[in-house]
Amino acid sequence: MFSSSSRAAIRRVHFAVAASISPPFTTTSARFASFLIHGDAIDRSAHQLSAFVDEVLAESGAEKVDVLGHSLGTLVAAYWIRFLEGAAKVDRNVSLAPLWHGTDLIKGDGLVRDAQYAVCPACSEMHPDSDFIDRLHTAGPFVDSVAYTNILTERDTHTRR
Repeated sequence: MFSSSSRAAIRRVHFAVAASISPPFTTTSARFASFLIHGDAIDRSAHQLSAFVDEVLAESGAEKVDVLGHSLGTLVAAYWIRFLEGAAKVDRNVSLAPLWHGTDLIKGDGLVRDAQYAVCPACSEMHPDSDFIDRLHTAGPFVDSVAYTNILTERDTHTRR
């Protein structure tokens, strides 16, 4: 999955990044670190990811990272790569259950929905009709200089196709 070029790798709940220093990619040849995404607004999480990747690159000496995102992590990585100049720091972006079309995971309306969105700002941004999803689609979620792999199964019931 990861090539032998000099890159960094990071792993975490919704999200991972890795920096590979020497081939082949193994746990002994890479520096693994973790980055946890909370329910913050996606742009805030993307700024945190950006700072974290900079730390990993500085610490590892790698030139680029491979990113592994899951669910919300796929949108954070996409935002960082597209809008925060992350593309220059990423070789590959792997997305597990990507939310390119958003998700309607949050159910309800009115006060119930508003209360959920207040606790989890990213949840409103993940909604298929959100300004965030529209902005990502308008700009395009993919950057030519980054290699993408999207992994989705029919059992990923909260992703939209």
